[in-house]
Amino acid sequence: MAKRLPGFKGEYLWELDIAERQLLALAEAFPADRYGWHPAETARSVSEVLVHIAAGNLTLRVSWVWRPPQICTGSWRARLFRE
Repeated sequence: MAKRLPGFKGEYLWELDIAERQLLALAEAFPADRYGWHPAETARSVSEVLVHIAAGNLTLRVSWVWRPPQICTGSWRARLFRE
């Protein structure tokens, strides 16, 4: 986020942006061949957790009339789905 918006919405989006950048760094640092790993038999895999978080973040931002980037095309799709 380049410019911080005033008020609660701005603070919330600022914090969400920080978490998003940190999660992306973690996802990029995690070996691609280990994305299917489950820490326990009943737990989600690494890739399932990342998709769950990404979907939740998009839902929150879209609900505030934020227009997401074309996430399902180009490099965003490659990052999200490790194509």
